[in-house]
Amino acid sequence: MLIIEEHKNTRKQTVSLEKIRQKILEEAEGEAGRIIKEAEERAAAVRQEAEKIAKARFEEEIENEKKTLALEEERIISEYRATTSAEVLRLKNQLIDEVFDRAIERILKLEDKKYLEIIAHYLSKNLCPGVDTLIISQRDQQKISRQWIETMLKKMQKNDLKIKIVTSPEIEGGFILRGEKAEIDCSLRQIIADKKEELTPAISRVLF
Repeated sequence: MLIIEEHKNTRKQTVSLEKIRQKILEEAEGEAGRIIKEAEERAAAVRQEAEKIAKARFEEEIENEKKTLALEEERIISEYRATTSAEVLRLKNQLIDEVFDRAIERILKLEDKKYLEIIAHYLSKNLCPGVDTLIISQRDQQKISRQWIETMLKKMQKNDLKIKIVTSPEIEGGFILRGEKAEIDCSLRQIIADKKEELTPAISRVLF
């Protein structure tokens, strides 16, 4: 009877230990599951935050790239406009220069009487004491002769002036008056240059 009782007690103890072990295992599994779940949630949150940061950085890089491209486009357009404006200005100036060059050519092709009227006009305005040399172009030496000069001096009542006539290949038309202390440039090229600033706006309106 005693043996049977002891056997029952042993079985009870074994069952109790098994229950304790089972409970410990269940609690351990539950704790492990909780820890795993928390870890997964944290990992998901970290992943989501990382994706958000990555997206924000990507969008920032895109915006920066857009700004860079916009600045580059603006620079290229500005350079193009500057280059184009400079080229247009160069062509305009070239056309204006051609107009004045043609004006010189037309004056040189005038009949002698009209050409000498121009020479006489500038000679009467600029001939003064102290001037002793009249420099003309080689092509004009037949027109602006010694006799013509003496006639002009008489008309201007400046017979006392002694003017020496010399030619220069550097002058296309018109003349240069020269003295010991003065030089007055009335060459056609200089006369046109003096008028250029005054006439350029009007010529530009006609041409452009």
